[in-house]
Formats: sequence, C-alpha cells, structure tokens
Amino acid sequence: MSAPEQHVSVLQAETRRLEEFLGTLSHEDWQRSSRCDQWTVADVVAHLTAIDQDCAARLGRALHGDASPPPQASPIAGQAAADIAHHAIAVRQRLGDDLLPTFSAAQSALHEILAPIGPADWDKPCYHPQRSISIGLLIDGLITERTLHGWDIQSVFDQHARLSPACLPIVVERNAQRPRWRQAPLDAAPLAQSIRYRFDVTGVPRYRTDVILTDAQQYMEAVGNTPADVTFRCDGETFVLLMYGRIRAHEAVSQGRMTFEGDPALVTAFSQRFTGG
Repeated sequence: MSAPEQHVSVLQAETRRLEEFLGTLSHEDWQRSSRCDQWTVADVVAHLTAIDQDCAARLGRALHGDASPPPQASPIAGQAAADIAHHAIAVRQRLGDDLLPTFSAAQSALHEILAPIGPADWDKPCYHPQRSISIGLLIDGLITERTLHGWDIQSVFDQHARLSPACLPIVVERNAQRPRWRQAPLDAAPLAQSIRYRFDVTGVPRYRTDVILTDAQQYMEAVGNTPADVTFRCDGETFVLLMYGRIRAHEAVSQGRMTFEGDPALVTAFSQRFTGG
C-alpha cells in the first residue's frame, strides 16, 4: 500500500472510530467540558464538522486542478485561536440537535472525496488562505485534527484514552510543518539569551527536533551540530500532547512521561513560555 493510500485509510478509520463513539453519548455528555480549553464536547464536534465541510470542498476542487478558494470557504483556516473558538460555538448553536447528523453527513461527503485519492494526487496544490499546501498536507492536517480532538473528547470519559497509534507517526512528523507558534504569555520572565531544547522522541519511529525559545519568539528547526541546552526524551504521544498544549513540560516530567538532561531551571522556563496549541 502506498503512503497516500495509507494516510487516507488512517483518516477514514479514525473518523469512523470517533463517529461510533459519539453515537454512544447522552444529551448530557455533549454538554460536558472537553480537554480542549473552554470547549464543550459539542463545541469540538462543531469545529470538526466545519473543518470537514470546508476541506471536502477544497479537496474536491484540488483533485480537478483548481487551487482557488471555494465559493463558501470557511473563515477558520489559519485564524487565531479565539476566532476559531467563536466560530465553533456559533456552528454548535446554529445546528443544535442536528449537530451529530450534520457531522455524520460531513464524514460521508469527505469519505466520498477521499476514496479515489492516490499517489498521483498527493502533491496537487490545494487552497489555503495563508500558504501553499498540497492535498497530502491537507489530509495530514485532517488526521491531526481528528486525532487531537478525538482525544479531547474521549479522554473526558476514559482517563486511559490514548492517541491513535496509527495516527501518531503522521502527527509527529507533521508537527515540523506547522506554520506558526504561539508567543510566550505576557507574564513570562524575560530571557537573556536563546535556549535550545532538543526532543528525542521514541516509538513513532524515532524522531528528533529542536525547539528554540528566544525572548521574542519560539520556533522549531532540524537537529544539527549545535548542542542543546536541554534534551527531553519522551514517547510520541507525550510529544504530541506537549506540542499541542494538552500537557506542560513540568507535568510530563513529574508524571514520569518525560525525562531530561540539563538545568532544571530551564525546564521551568520552557513550561512558562511554551504553551503549545
């Protein structure tokens, strides 16, 4: 099986798994707070519904060689977190009791678009409001959204819920392609110089990357000859949860999910400045 077909298969399987789980929830369950900050379970599903509707339209056009924006392109792509949250809540309020049927219909439409995608389609340009992307990158983005937000929902009901093992390698690799990083919180202590944190991630298979924090920004780059100030070692799940703001570095260390070599004060600085998301 080729890589594109594998990725499409992974996305379809993860979508079916989440849809089946949502079908077991009671009305009260949908109102519970998810692990996505300040979103209910229903808000998360509304967000996924809007993403799937938008991406199905973009994929359909891209497969026919059209990378222009769809007539009703979603306003959420590339937007700030607060704007994405407001849009998700608005979708949830608009759909009401029709949220799950609409989500299911969006999945069916997306599956239909995904079915014929093969190796020849993977690098075709696809619309994005801020940067140039391919069909393959868009599909990997959908896998990431499904994996993280599926965990945001399921972990509320099962404290032992895990990120999908089939999705993890894709999500870990995609992390280096993310176009932006959030700035440090306003109350974070200033840095006198940049700090290089190396992540040695195992089991996905092994993946290594550096995150550099400066007083003005935070960014990622490939591991080179520059020595790291701190080296973190963790599995793929911990790395993804950390990068997307579901867990902080000091929490991962205290829970035994991550070890480090270097100055403990620099681990504290990372927790204070790198919020993920």
